[in-house]
Amino acid sequence: MYRVLIVVDTPGWRASRTRLRAAFTDSAAGNDCTEHIFMDVRDGLLILILYLRAADLDVARLKAEQLCRRAMAAAMPLDTLWMIRSTTVL
Repeated sequence: MYRVLIVVDTPGWRASRTRLRAAFTDSAAGNDCTEHIFMDVRDGLLILILYLRAADLDVARLKAEQLCRRAMAAAMPLDTLWMIRSTTVL
């Protein structure tokens, strides 16, 4: 089990915690092996901690970033800019 910390910039926009939680839950595929998702939403920033099962650190990072991209694409309005600032596997 790996813990992955992802920081996402959402400049000029405060994400809806409820909408993001639903997007992450809906976007998690069975092969993501996601166990828990914790998030902190602030103005212009989203902090995620994902607990997931993976073969190694690189696979954990890849799975977490893919899940984040799918969920952000589903949750964010089309005209909203966002960017993964950092990904750290702990």
